[in-house]
Amino acid sequence: MTMSKSIDTYEKMLKNAWSTTWHHKYWWFLGALAGLASTGAVFNNVFKVFIRLQPAENITVDTLENIFPALSWLTAYARNLVLLDSAKLQIYIVISIVFVVIAVAIILTAQHLLVGAAGAGAKNHPTEQIKKLFGKVHHIHLLRLFAVDALAVISTTILMSLGALAITLLLGDSYFINLFAYAGVNVIVLPIAFLINIILMMMIIHIVRHEDSIGIAFREAFLLVKNHWLVALEYALLIFAINFITSILLLIALLLIAGLTGLLFQAMLAAGSFVLMSFATFLGTIIAAIVFVAFAGALTMFNYVAWVELAGRLKRFGHVPALEHGFQQVARIFNK
Repeated sequence: MTMSKSIDTYEKMLKNAWSTTWHHKYWWFLGALAGLASTGAVFNNVFKVFIRLQPAENITVDTLENIFPALSWLTAYARNLVLLDSAKLQIYIVISIVFVVIAVAIILTAQHLLVGAAGAGAKNHPTEQIKKLFGKVHHIHLLRLFAVDALAVISTTILMSLGALAITLLLGDSYFINLFAYAGVNVIVLPIAFLINIILMMMIIHIVRHEDSIGIAFREAFLLVKNHWLVALEYALLIFAINFITSILLLIALLLIAGLTGLLFQAMLAAGSFVLMSFATFLGTIIAAIVFVAFAGALTMFNYVAWVELAGRLKRFGHVPALEHGFQQVARIFNK
Protein backbone atom coordinates (compact mmCIF):
# COMPACT_ATOMS: atom_id res chain seq x y z
CA MET A 1 0.00 0.00 0.00
CA THR A 2 1.39 3.37 -1.03
CA MET A 3 0.88 6.74 0.62
CA SER A 4 -1.71 7.72 -2.00
CA LYS A 5 -3.73 4.55 -1.33
CA SER A 6 -3.61 5.26 2.40
CA ILE A 7 -4.98 8.75 1.81
CA ASP A 8 -7.58 7.31 -0.59
CA THR A 9 -8.81 5.05 2.23
CA TYR A 10 -9.30 8.07 4.51
CA GLU A 11 -11.10 9.86 1.67
CA LYS A 12 -13.39 6.88 1.07
CA MET A 13 -14.36 6.64 4.76
CA LEU A 14 -15.07 10.37 5.01
CA LYS A 15 -17.09 10.31 1.78
CA ASN A 16 -19.15 7.39 3.15
CA ALA A 17 -19.71 9.36 6.35
CA TRP A 18 -20.87 12.41 4.41
CA SER A 19 -23.10 10.34 2.13
CA THR A 20 -24.80 8.71 5.12
CA THR A 21 -25.22 12.09 6.82
CA TRP A 22 -26.58 13.89 3.78
CA HIS A 23 -29.05 11.21 2.75
CA HIS A 24 -30.49 10.82 6.26
CA LYS A 25 -31.34 14.36 7.32
CA TYR A 26 -34.07 13.11 9.67
CA TRP A 27 -31.26 12.14 12.09
CA TRP A 28 -29.84 15.66 12.28
CA PHE A 29 -32.04 16.69 15.18
CA LEU A 30 -30.79 13.66 17.14
CA GLY A 31 -27.28 14.72 16.17
CA ALA A 32 -27.87 18.14 17.69
CA LEU A 33 -29.05 16.53 20.94
CA ALA A 34 -26.20 14.00 21.00
CA GLY A 35 -23.73 16.83 20.46
CA LEU A 36 -24.66 18.20 23.88
CA ALA A 37 -22.89 15.15 25.34
CA SER A 38 -20.13 14.72 22.76
CA THR A 39 -19.74 16.12 19.24
CA GLY A 40 -17.28 13.41 18.23
CA ALA A 41 -14.76 16.06 17.15
CA VAL A 42 -11.80 14.79 19.16
CA PHE A 43 -9.37 17.54 18.27
CA ASN A 44 -11.90 20.24 19.11
CA ASN A 45 -11.74 19.04 22.73
CA VAL A 46 -7.94 18.91 22.60
CA PHE A 47 -7.83 22.45 21.19
CA LYS A 48 -10.05 23.67 24.05
CA VAL A 49 -7.57 22.19 26.53
CA PHE A 50 -4.77 24.11 24.82
CA ILE A 51 -6.67 27.42 24.98
CA ARG A 52 -7.87 27.04 28.57
CA LEU A 53 -4.62 25.79 30.08
CA GLN A 54 -3.38 28.60 32.36
CA PRO A 55 -1.14 28.86 35.45
CA ALA A 56 -3.04 27.93 38.60
CA GLU A 57 -2.13 31.20 40.32
CA ASN A 58 -3.84 33.13 37.52
CA ILE A 59 -7.09 31.16 37.58
CA THR A 60 -10.01 33.43 38.44
CA VAL A 61 -13.78 33.14 38.43
CA ASP A 62 -13.72 34.18 34.77
CA THR A 63 -11.31 31.33 34.01
CA LEU A 64 -13.55 28.82 35.76
CA GLU A 65 -16.56 30.11 33.84
CA ASN A 66 -14.56 29.66 30.63
CA ILE A 67 -13.78 26.06 31.57
CA PHE A 68 -17.32 25.37 32.80
CA PRO A 69 -19.74 27.56 30.73
CA ALA A 70 -22.67 26.61 32.95
CA LEU A 71 -20.93 27.78 36.15
CA SER A 72 -22.30 31.33 36.07
CA TRP A 73 -25.84 30.02 35.50
CA LEU A 74 -25.49 27.47 38.32
CA THR A 75 -24.19 30.05 40.80
CA ALA A 76 -27.00 32.47 39.91
CA TYR A 77 -29.52 29.65 40.26
CA ALA A 78 -28.07 28.70 43.66
CA ARG A 79 -28.30 32.31 44.88
CA ASN A 80 -31.97 32.42 43.87
CA LEU A 81 -32.67 29.17 45.69
CA VAL A 82 -31.20 30.51 48.92
CA LEU A 83 -33.79 33.30 48.90
CA LEU A 84 -36.71 30.83 48.88
CA ASP A 85 -38.44 29.53 51.98
CA SER A 86 -38.05 25.88 53.00
CA ALA A 87 -41.21 24.53 51.29
CA LYS A 88 -40.60 26.25 47.96
CA LEU A 89 -36.91 25.31 48.11
CA GLN A 90 -37.75 21.61 48.37
CA ILE A 91 -40.21 21.85 45.47
CA TYR A 92 -37.69 23.67 43.26
CA ILE A 93 -34.96 21.13 44.07
CA VAL A 94 -37.24 18.18 43.24
CA ILE A 95 -38.38 19.84 39.98
CA SER A 96 -34.78 20.65 39.04
CA ILE A 97 -33.60 17.09 39.67
CA VAL A 98 -36.49 15.64 37.62
CA PHE A 99 -35.79 18.09 34.79
CA VAL A 100 -32.06 17.29 34.75
CA VAL A 101 -32.68 13.53 34.80
CA ILE A 102 -35.15 13.76 31.91
CA ALA A 103 -32.83 16.04 29.90
CA VAL A 104 -29.83 13.74 30.46
CA ALA A 105 -31.91 10.68 29.51
CA ILE A 106 -33.03 12.36 26.26
CA ILE A 107 -29.48 13.38 25.35
CA LEU A 108 -28.05 9.92 26.12
CA THR A 109 -30.85 8.25 24.13
CA ALA A 110 -30.10 10.53 21.19
CA GLN A 111 -26.43 9.63 21.48
CA HIS A 112 -27.24 5.91 21.55
CA LEU A 113 -29.58 6.17 18.56
CA LEU A 114 -27.09 8.23 16.56
CA VAL A 115 -24.23 5.76 17.09
CA GLY A 116 -26.61 2.94 16.25
CA ALA A 117 -27.72 4.68 13.06
CA ALA A 118 -24.10 5.41 12.17
CA GLY A 119 -23.19 1.76 12.64
CA ALA A 120 -26.10 0.59 10.51
CA GLY A 121 -25.35 3.15 7.85
CA ALA A 122 -28.93 4.45 8.35
CA LYS A 123 -29.97 2.08 5.57
CA ASN A 124 -33.53 1.19 6.50
CA HIS A 125 -36.72 3.21 6.19
CA PRO A 126 -36.75 5.98 8.85
CA THR A 127 -39.72 4.59 10.80
CA GLU A 128 -38.41 1.02 10.72
CA GLN A 129 -34.90 2.15 11.64
CA ILE A 130 -36.05 4.24 14.60
CA LYS A 131 -38.20 1.39 15.95
CA LYS A 132 -35.34 -1.07 15.55
CA LEU A 133 -32.78 1.18 17.24
CA PHE A 134 -35.18 2.18 20.02
CA GLY A 135 -35.62 -1.50 20.78
CA LYS A 136 -31.90 -1.76 21.50
CA VAL A 137 -31.86 1.12 23.99
CA HIS A 138 -31.83 -0.14 27.58
CA HIS A 139 -31.24 1.70 30.83
CA ILE A 140 -27.94 -0.13 31.38
CA HIS A 141 -26.65 1.23 28.06
CA LEU A 142 -27.65 4.77 29.01
CA LEU A 143 -25.92 4.41 32.37
CA ARG A 144 -22.76 3.23 30.62
CA LEU A 145 -22.88 6.14 28.18
CA PHE A 146 -23.41 8.55 31.06
CA ALA A 147 -20.38 7.07 32.84
CA VAL A 148 -18.21 7.51 29.73
CA ASP A 149 -19.41 11.08 29.08
CA ALA A 150 -18.86 11.97 32.76
CA LEU A 151 -15.44 10.34 32.63
CA ALA A 152 -14.57 12.53 29.64
CA VAL A 153 -15.40 15.70 31.60
CA ILE A 154 -13.68 14.54 34.81
CA SER A 155 -10.51 13.31 33.11
CA THR A 156 -10.18 16.47 31.01
CA THR A 157 -10.70 18.65 34.10
CA ILE A 158 -8.08 16.70 36.07
CA LEU A 159 -5.66 16.90 33.15
CA MET A 160 -6.13 20.66 32.84
CA SER A 161 -5.70 21.13 36.61
CA LEU A 162 -2.46 19.13 36.66
CA GLY A 163 -1.20 21.03 33.62
CA ALA A 164 -2.01 24.37 35.25
CA LEU A 165 -0.24 23.29 38.44
CA ALA A 166 2.83 22.14 36.48
CA ILE A 167 3.02 25.47 34.62
CA THR A 168 2.76 27.36 37.91
CA LEU A 169 5.64 25.40 39.44
CA LEU A 170 7.84 25.82 36.34
CA LEU A 171 7.29 29.54 35.77
CA GLY A 172 10.20 31.83 36.54
CA ASP A 173 11.45 35.34 35.84
CA SER A 174 12.92 34.52 32.43
CA TYR A 175 10.77 34.81 29.33
CA PHE A 176 12.52 31.84 27.70
CA ILE A 177 12.07 29.66 30.79
CA ASN A 178 8.36 30.46 30.80
CA LEU A 179 8.15 29.76 27.06
CA PHE A 180 9.77 26.35 27.52
CA ALA A 181 7.50 25.69 30.51
CA TYR A 182 4.37 26.29 28.46
CA ALA A 183 5.74 24.33 25.50
CA GLY A 184 6.89 21.43 27.66
CA VAL A 185 3.60 21.08 29.53
CA ASN A 186 1.57 21.27 26.34
CA VAL A 187 3.78 18.68 24.65
CA ILE A 188 2.80 16.30 27.45
CA VAL A 189 -0.80 17.38 28.08
CA LEU A 190 -2.11 17.64 24.50
CA PRO A 191 -1.20 14.06 23.39
CA ILE A 192 -2.75 12.74 26.61
CA ALA A 193 -5.89 14.79 25.94
CA PHE A 194 -6.02 13.37 22.42
CA LEU A 195 -5.64 9.78 23.66
CA ILE A 196 -8.30 10.27 26.34
CA ASN A 197 -10.81 11.68 23.85
CA ILE A 198 -10.26 9.06 21.16
CA ILE A 199 -10.41 6.20 23.69
CA LEU A 200 -13.66 7.56 25.12
CA MET A 201 -15.11 7.97 21.61
CA MET A 202 -14.24 4.38 20.77
CA MET A 203 -15.74 3.25 24.10
CA ILE A 204 -19.04 4.91 23.16
CA ILE A 205 -19.01 3.03 19.84
CA HIS A 206 -18.32 -0.31 21.55
CA ILE A 207 -20.98 0.23 24.22
CA VAL A 208 -23.66 0.96 21.63
CA ARG A 209 -22.72 -1.31 18.73
CA HIS A 210 -21.46 -4.34 20.65
CA GLU A 211 -23.31 -3.79 23.95
CA ASP A 212 -19.98 -4.14 25.78
CA SER A 213 -19.53 -3.39 29.46
CA ILE A 214 -17.43 -0.37 30.37
CA GLY A 215 -14.43 -2.58 31.18
CA ILE A 216 -14.54 -4.48 27.89
CA ALA A 217 -15.21 -1.28 25.93
CA PHE A 218 -12.19 0.36 27.55
CA ARG A 219 -9.97 -2.64 26.80
CA GLU A 220 -11.02 -2.77 23.14
CA ALA A 221 -10.70 0.99 22.71
CA PHE A 222 -7.29 1.06 24.41
CA LEU A 223 -5.95 -1.77 22.25
CA LEU A 224 -7.25 -0.10 19.10
CA VAL A 225 -5.61 3.21 19.95
CA LYS A 226 -2.42 1.48 21.10
CA ASN A 227 -2.08 -0.40 17.81
CA HIS A 228 -3.28 2.39 15.51
CA TRP A 229 -2.54 5.66 17.32
CA LEU A 230 -0.95 7.31 14.27
CA VAL A 231 -3.92 6.38 12.09
CA ALA A 232 -6.27 7.83 14.72
CA LEU A 233 -4.16 11.00 14.85
CA GLU A 234 -4.23 11.50 11.08
CA TYR A 235 -7.95 10.79 10.93
CA ALA A 236 -8.72 13.13 13.84
CA LEU A 237 -6.78 15.92 12.11
CA LEU A 238 -8.80 15.41 8.92
CA ILE A 239 -12.08 15.52 10.85
CA PHE A 240 -10.87 18.63 12.70
CA ALA A 241 -10.06 20.33 9.37
CA ILE A 242 -13.55 19.51 8.04
CA ASN A 243 -15.17 20.80 11.24
CA PHE A 244 -13.09 23.98 11.11
CA ILE A 245 -13.89 24.74 7.46
CA THR A 246 -17.61 24.03 7.85
CA SER A 247 -17.72 26.19 10.99
CA ILE A 248 -16.39 29.10 8.94
CA LEU A 249 -19.12 28.46 6.36
CA LEU A 250 -21.70 28.46 9.16
CA LEU A 251 -20.38 31.80 10.42
CA ILE A 252 -20.66 33.25 6.91
CA ALA A 253 -24.23 31.92 6.58
CA LEU A 254 -25.25 33.42 9.94
CA LEU A 255 -23.70 36.76 8.99
CA LEU A 256 -25.64 36.73 5.73
CA ILE A 257 -28.87 35.94 7.59
CA ALA A 258 -28.14 38.74 10.07
CA GLY A 259 -27.45 41.15 7.21
CA LEU A 260 -30.64 40.26 5.34
CA THR A 261 -32.65 40.47 8.57
CA GLY A 262 -31.14 43.91 9.23
CA LEU A 263 -32.13 45.14 5.76
CA LEU A 264 -35.64 43.78 6.22
CA PHE A 265 -35.84 45.43 9.64
CA GLN A 266 -34.75 48.78 8.17
CA ALA A 267 -37.39 48.46 5.45
CA MET A 268 -40.08 47.77 8.05
CA LEU A 269 -38.77 50.66 10.15
CA ALA A 270 -39.09 52.98 7.17
CA ALA A 271 -42.65 51.73 6.70
CA GLY A 272 -43.33 52.60 10.33
CA SER A 273 -44.87 49.25 11.19
CA PHE A 274 -43.97 47.90 14.63
CA VAL A 275 -45.68 44.57 13.86
CA LEU A 276 -43.64 44.07 10.68
CA MET A 277 -40.42 45.03 12.51
CA SER A 278 -41.14 42.43 15.17
CA PHE A 279 -41.95 39.87 12.48
CA ALA A 280 -38.65 40.58 10.68
CA THR A 281 -36.68 40.09 13.90
CA PHE A 282 -38.60 36.93 14.77
CA LEU A 283 -38.18 35.50 11.26
CA GLY A 284 -34.43 36.16 11.26
CA THR A 285 -34.03 34.55 14.68
CA ILE A 286 -36.01 31.45 13.66
CA ILE A 287 -34.06 31.00 10.42
CA ALA A 288 -30.73 31.44 12.23
CA ALA A 289 -31.77 28.92 14.91
CA ILE A 290 -32.85 26.35 12.29
CA VAL A 291 -29.60 26.76 10.37
CA PHE A 292 -27.52 26.43 13.54
CA VAL A 293 -29.37 23.33 14.82
CA ALA A 294 -29.24 21.68 11.39
CA PHE A 295 -25.53 22.43 11.10
CA ALA A 296 -24.74 21.16 14.60
CA GLY A 297 -26.79 18.01 14.06
CA ALA A 298 -25.34 17.26 10.63
CA LEU A 299 -21.77 17.83 11.78
CA THR A 300 -22.19 15.70 14.89
CA MET A 301 -23.74 12.90 12.86
CA PHE A 302 -20.91 13.15 10.32
CA ASN A 303 -18.32 12.90 13.11
CA TYR A 304 -20.00 9.87 14.67
CA VAL A 305 -20.37 8.05 11.34
CA ALA A 306 -16.75 8.87 10.45
CA TRP A 307 -15.45 7.32 13.70
CA VAL A 308 -17.69 4.28 13.28
CA GLU A 309 -16.26 3.90 9.76
CA LEU A 310 -12.71 4.00 11.12
CA ALA A 311 -13.44 1.60 13.97
CA GLY A 312 -14.96 -0.89 11.52
CA ARG A 313 -12.06 -0.50 9.11
CA LEU A 314 -9.40 -1.09 11.76
CA LYS A 315 -11.29 -4.09 13.14
CA ARG A 316 -11.56 -5.79 9.74
CA PHE A 317 -8.51 -4.79 7.75
CA GLY A 318 -6.20 -2.50 9.73
CA HIS A 319 -4.59 0.49 8.05
CA VAL A 320 -1.07 1.80 7.49
CA PRO A 321 -0.75 5.54 8.30
CA ALA A 322 0.01 7.94 5.47
CA LEU A 323 2.85 9.47 7.50
CA GLU A 324 4.49 6.06 7.83
CA HIS A 325 4.41 5.66 4.06
CA GLY A 326 5.90 9.14 3.73
CA PHE A 327 8.77 8.33 6.10
CA GLN A 328 9.42 5.07 4.25
CA GLN A 329 9.64 6.88 0.92
CA VAL A 330 12.03 9.47 2.37
CA ALA A 331 14.15 6.67 3.89
CA ARG A 332 14.38 4.93 0.51
CA ILE A 333 15.67 8.13 -1.07
CA PHE A 334 18.48 8.49 1.50
CA ASN A 335 19.34 4.78 1.34
CA LYS A 336 19.97 4.88 -2.39
